[in-house]
Amino acid sequence: MAIDAPAPTKATCTFVIEDVLDMFNITEAEAEEWLQNNRRRVEDRMCERGWEVIETLGWMDGLNKNKYPRRV
Repeated sequence: MAIDAPAPTKATCTFVIEDVLDMFNITEAEAEEWLQNNRRRVEDRMCERGWEVIETLGWMDGLNKNKYPRRV
């Protein structure tokens, strides 16, 4: 019997059709199409803002930045 390793700690964010419907006065079909058409741009911006938030929170906690960031 194999023991599953714990999942790595990570932060995630997901937007769904209901989020678009809450924001705009459009139909469910329009919201789905809008989210499909803009999915990549939303993901790109979330990633950009995520790096900014990590940097800010690290600074607030007194963490020293790496001279050469390790991104895998």
